[in-house]
Order: sequence, then structure tokens, then C-alpha cells
Amino acid sequence: MKAKLTLFAIFILLTGYLAAQSSVQIKDILVSPVMEVDTITNQTTPVDMSHPFLTDTTNSQISLNETYQVLFKIGGLEHASVIHLKIGTEQNLGNILDTQVQIIVIDNSYFVSYGGNNEEIIGDNVKIYLNLTEQEKEDFQFLTLNVEDNQGSLSNPLIFVK
Repeated sequence: MKAKLTLFAIFILLTGYLAAQSSVQIKDILVSPVMEVDTITNQTTPVDMSHPFLTDTTNSQISLNETYQVLFKIGGLEHASVIHLKIGTEQNLGNILDTQVQIIVIDNSYFVSYGGNNEEIIGDNVKIYLNLTEQEKEDFQFLTLNVEDNQGSLSNPLIFVK
């Protein structure tokens, strides 16, 4: 009888643990500056502004800003709904940028939707562009990223350390 109760308790604990897990997994984060080089004048300039950007600044001069590309892989994309992205001076702190990016479906293809534009998710590779001012770039130490599934559960966090 004791063995049956023990097995039942273990079953209940495992069931609760598995139910609390997100159906979305993320891995392999990479954050890198994106620059274009003008081969005629040999000057480096920010990336083409036709890309959608996440930024919390308004009316800032683009020449002083730096564009970053955030890349990561996602498993269980069909269950994903929102990407939570925090940039801060400490881990899990969004004191520089704290935003959410929607994951949408258009004609059976998945996209991240932000800045008024949609960026297609190719395979399991997600790409988001960030535009930070000079001060934000200097202060930025950590990027924390989670993905929320359709049930409201968060994936494992990915943490990039500058």
C-alpha cells in the first residue's frame, strides 16, 4: 500500500511539472551589430532603414544609433504567440528596452510582427532588428528573451551577455 501511495505521489508531481512546461523551446541566441559598408566612399553606415526596428526612442538621429540583429532558434513554433524581449543593465531587467513581439501566421507562413512590419521566420530561425541609441548601446549589458505559448506559459529564458 505504501509503494502504491509513493508511486501515485510521484505520478502527480511529474504530471504537475510537465503541465507547467511551455510547448515552445528556444535556443542558440546571437546578438550582433549590423552595419553596411559603402565600398565607394569606404564609410560604414547603419543598416538599410527598410528593416523594421524595435526601439524606444523617438526623433533620434539614426547616424548615432546602432542596429543589432537578434537571432535565435525556436521549436514548437506553431504554439508560439509572443516574444518577450528585455534589454537591461542586469539580467531579466528591461530598463533599456522592454517589449513584446507578436508571432503571426500569414498564408501558412510564420512572421514576427513589430515596428509596423512583418519579418518571416525561416524554418526555425527567428530574426529581430533592434535600434539602440549611443547611450543605450553603452548601458546595454544583458538581453533576456522568452517566448510565450498559446496557453500563456513562458519558454526557457535565453540570456545574452554583452
